[in-house]
Amino acid sequence: MPQEVDLRKMVCPSCGAPVQLATKSGKCDYCGHVLERPDDPKQQPQSLPQPVFGVAPPVQVQWSAAEVPPLIQPARSSGSCVGIIVMLVIFAFVGVGILVPLLAGGGFLAAGELFGGLTTLVPEISTVGSSGPIFSPFHISNGPAILLSPGDGLPPDVVVSAFNSSDSSSGLLYLAGEPPALSWESPPLNASYGAPLFVGSSQLYVGSETDLVALNRADGRLLWQASLSDQIYSHICQDCLQEVGQHVVALANDGTLQAFNAQSGELAWSQQLEAQPRQLVVFNGQVGVLDEAESSEADFLIFDPATGTLVQRLSPRCPSEPFPDDPQGPGIYSTVFFDPAGQALYFFGGFFEPGCIQRWDATNRTATWQATFPVNMVREQDDDLFTPDAVYLSDGSNLVAVNTADGIVRQLGGDENYNLVPLAAQAGVLLVQASRSRGSTRDELWVIDATTGERRWQFVPQATRLMSPSSDTVTSSDEGYWNWHITPAGVVVLQARSEPYRLVVETLNWNDGASSGQVTIPLEVATPYSVHVIGGNNSKLWLQLDGGLTVLDLATATIVSTWP
Repeated sequence: MPQEVDLRKMVCPSCGAPVQLATKSGKCDYCGHVLERPDDPKQQPQSLPQPVFGVAPPVQVQWSAAEVPPLIQPARSSGSCVGIIVMLVIFAFVGVGILVPLLAGGGFLAAGELFGGLTTLVPEISTVGSSGPIFSPFHISNGPAILLSPGDGLPPDVVVSAFNSSDSSSGLLYLAGEPPALSWESPPLNASYGAPLFVGSSQLYVGSETDLVALNRADGRLLWQASLSDQIYSHICQDCLQEVGQHVVALANDGTLQAFNAQSGELAWSQQLEAQPRQLVVFNGQVGVLDEAESSEADFLIFDPATGTLVQRLSPRCPSEPFPDDPQGPGIYSTVFFDPAGQALYFFGGFFEPGCIQRWDATNRTATWQATFPVNMVREQDDDLFTPDAVYLSDGSNLVAVNTADGIVRQLGGDENYNLVPLAAQAGVLLVQASRSRGSTRDELWVIDATTGERRWQFVPQATRLMSPSSDTVTSSDEGYWNWHITPAGVVVLQARSEPYRLVVETLNWNDGASSGQVTIPLEVATPYSVHVIGGNNSKLWLQLDGGLTVLDLATATIVSTWP
């Protein structure tokens, strides 16, 4: 007689999908959320605790800025390149947090990247009615979510991935207006968790497993479908699906770079790289990607998006103290920053001492300056913050700033009892997440002088964890999640709390951190509930809350609309 297995059906608190748990714990097949079956059958599943990591020891900061000669090599043939995938699961996020905020070429930011005061512009579109819902009930999943501005002061549109727990189907929803209303729904898509989504001026592109699907932005009609060499995971590969001119360029997990005609979906060209990089950089109408060089370092390859021609190979190299005759370059997974206003590319290098940043002119592709500092400052690039004026780096307990104009490095101090992560810079001050590493664990929000490093004020949220770039789940057993948002009035702190389930909103004055007063918003939600900030502007925040869309007015700290 076969042994009976005790299966218990649950609903994932993150995406709403049905989950069968044959053992004490398991994962949601759709979004990967970890669930634990409680002993009491009346309880809801709880999130498993996450490990707490240590903090790097403080270092003595030394630096220098110097001009460096251009290091450019002729374009090489890429016909013999072979790729193997190496995957790194964050974010969550997000770890991110973050995230590292990266502006996509089509004029939008992906999920979680708008939080922190960034806004985006996309050309105005025409809105049409929906042909009728195919997802019932609706659950906004913790996959792709994008906030779009149609311009002319109109309320932003929202594109989200949706999941139907009744039949496990998935697709995209396009919401417009204030309050948000459904404009259209896509056909069912096999868009797994972390699938890439890019919104152009007239079309949307989404990765559906190993297919690339193009939809009409005005009404959601399927325009064409093409085959990718492999899947693309947006939480692993930054900006790896982008529209460039008349083509759509995709960097798949297996290290294959492909371009498709944006109107027809026809494959224009394909290049297999030596490695599997995690970032596609679009600048000046061309695409760039890091790839393995003949040495163990990485070069920056620049391709023509229309033909796939390798235009140029840049070889940023930094000094190496242990091996003076063997300069070190960026790693294959290093982040490359492009500043469109300054027309500059920034490369990070360093495995041995010292670490360094090089700025390259993006037009003539020559190096303009180089800055060096302790290598620990560049080993964890998830904590880097890029602004037009400076790049802010952390080794855990110390902060430095590198001027983008001249490469001069400034030490901003630190605290060996905290792990410091730069979050945003505004009007001469730097917003920092300070996680205490000595004694009991807690998060603090610091505002420090961006020039001297002097701490102006600090704030301690009651919630214990910073929200991730994907959805977080608030349970009855934790203290909740917090996040921040920059406005002209100050720093808005949003906290999602439990028992009673509620949102807590307050604004902190830029000068002294004085609070406008906490406003509590009771939530009538299923428990546990999911929360995620899709984006925001100076007056409102758009939240994914308990599988729906919630719009929060920041001036009054009230919910002004919900959907559905």
